[in-house]
Amino acid sequence: MAFCYYCLGNHSAFECVKMSTDEVGSSVDELTSTVEEASSDIVDAIERTNKNTIRKLTEIKNGINEVQYSIKELHSFLNWTHSETTWRLEKNIELLTGIRNILESPRATQANELYEMGIDSFKNKRLPDAKKILLEARELNPVDYRILVTLGHVFVQANNLRKAKECFKAALDYSRTDEYKKDACLLLSRAYRCLGKKENAIDYARKATLVDPSYPTAQYELASCIADIIKNKH
Repeated sequence: MAFCYYCLGNHSAFECVKMSTDEVGSSVDELTSTVEEASSDIVDAIERTNKNTIRKLTEIKNGINEVQYSIKELHSFLNWTHSETTWRLEKNIELLTGIRNILESPRATQANELYEMGIDSFKNKRLPDAKKILLEARELNPVDYRILVTLGHVFVQANNLRKAKECFKAALDYSRTDEYKKDACLLLSRAYRCLGKKENAIDYARKATLVDPSYPTAQYELASCIADIIKNKH
């Protein structure tokens, strides 16, 4: 009778079920252990890969942020440079324009400087100085409306209404816009009224209202002139 040396049973060893089971279990255990080790290695490899990937992605992100910051800095610098360049060009254009005006019309430029000086003297009630300076300005540029009107006011302050009237009349002749015309007409009307020439005063007051029918000061001047004539008749 056969004897199993593995389990001491009455069968041959190669027929032993326990041995087969134990061998299968051992194989399973070995396989499980191998799988676990392999899984552990795979997990470690994945973790290492993920860490490397995350590190690289972080480096790429930081690089992109640095590039974006550099682009913003460059954009700001270019904007500032453009503004600075534009400002300098504008200043150069103003300077060159002023130089051109001086070269093309030196008399008008000098007259304008004298006009500014005359205005300062007039504001400070220095009538002799204002008259002298503005007369020089008129000699250089006799068609400048501003010079003529201001000089007329200087003569009014000096009680020389005849000279004031002449200045206001010249200002009307050289006026280029309706605004200038209506103001010159109004000034002429007042000068004539102060000189006692009521008909002339009415004439120029009416001209001012024709230039601008909604000009209340001219309407008031016209009504005042007419009222003076009516009053004198009675």
